[in-house]
Amino acid sequence: MKIVFLYPPSPYLNHSMFKHYTYFAETIEIISRKYKDVCALDCAVEMKSRNEIYEKFRDADFLITMIEPYNIRIATELMEVCKSISKSSKTIVYGTAATLIPNYLSTYDSIDYVIANGEFAEGIFQILHHVADDPDKILFPRSSVKERRWGCSLDSCAPLERYKRWGKGMFEFTVQVGCPFNCTFCSEKVLFRQSEDFIYAQRPVNESIAILKRIKDEYDSVYFSATTFTYDREWVLELCRRMTEENCVIPWRSDTRVDCLDVELVQGMREAGLKQLSLGIESLEDDVLRRVNKRQTSSEIMETIQMCKENGVGVKALLILGIPGQTAEDVFHTQKMVEELGIPYRWKEYSPIRELHYKDLQECDVSRELDKFSRNTFLASSIKGLSTEQYMDLLFPKGYIR
Repeated sequence: MKIVFLYPPSPYLNHSMFKHYTYFAETIEIISRKYKDVCALDCAVEMKSRNEIYEKFRDADFLITMIEPYNIRIATELMEVCKSISKSSKTIVYGTAATLIPNYLSTYDSIDYVIANGEFAEGIFQILHHVADDPDKILFPRSSVKERRWGCSLDSCAPLERYKRWGKGMFEFTVQVGCPFNCTFCSEKVLFRQSEDFIYAQRPVNESIAILKRIKDEYDSVYFSATTFTYDREWVLELCRRMTEENCVIPWRSDTRVDCLDVELVQGMREAGLKQLSLGIESLEDDVLRRVNKRQTSSEIMETIQMCKENGVGVKALLILGIPGQTAEDVFHTQKMVEELGIPYRWKEYSPIRELHYKDLQECDVSRELDKFSRNTFLASSIKGLSTEQYMDLLFPKGYIR
């Protein structure tokens, strides 16, 4: 059985390579444990000729495409090409877009199966094992993520040297999936949810240490991909202790919330090589925080940032631009307060992820909504009193470094 994994082309790359390492390469590695004829086409990081792509498609039994809201159109075009070259090929889509809008994607003739949650590898295995018995386009994997198989991108056929180059020597790997919190702008509750229960799992410490030992002499730094890295404080403390004891300390960074930090955690992470902790602050306006169900206040945020600074840990503020109801006054006041704290920060545009998902659940036509996720256009008009120029200056400040 020949299996081709495809990451569709993108007009340009983000600073982070985490979806290439985690969603793509780690998934490939898990599938490769059982199926040996597997190849990877990551057309977002390396240019491929038309002949190279078509040759991979020609004898493919399965084309498995990692699909995001911003690459749906090019992904479906390539799947149509695959179908035209090989009528017997089956196509599978997974990723954020597949989870958000499975009903819409199932309307495409070029798509045979949609994996409709974040258990990508489990969904792919179910299809490959039972394709003849399950004709439905939308597949909801039944197995619990608490028993998930963790992948290791180092053992995949993905172009890791390209990731290393574009990621400026930073190795990124998943240590946590799911989130116990319910911020309204986040996709985790859609990706990792069964009925009314949230799904949350962390990579075993032993596996994390084994990966660190393999890469510590090859990479300059590490990003632990996590929704709320410090939610399980005992797991964090054990990981940091093992990193120190087993000589695999490497400069690293991750993301968390201010209400999941304390002095002991901060000190333990600093001693294990933590260089920067990105904090999901979103805004320093209390009414905005309430609207997105952040469950924290601006005073709590500022107190925690000060605590981190006093304990020698660099922090970075992650802010959202375009939250419904947010005004220019809100934006500039938040920016002023963050700058007074003396920490780096970055704005990211608000994406109506939940709104899109709910419309798809109601089987509405969401095709026009997809333009809101384009990497070539931005929703400057969504913030009252903010010009397009001001909006773009906030999103892309001169000299920005991740």
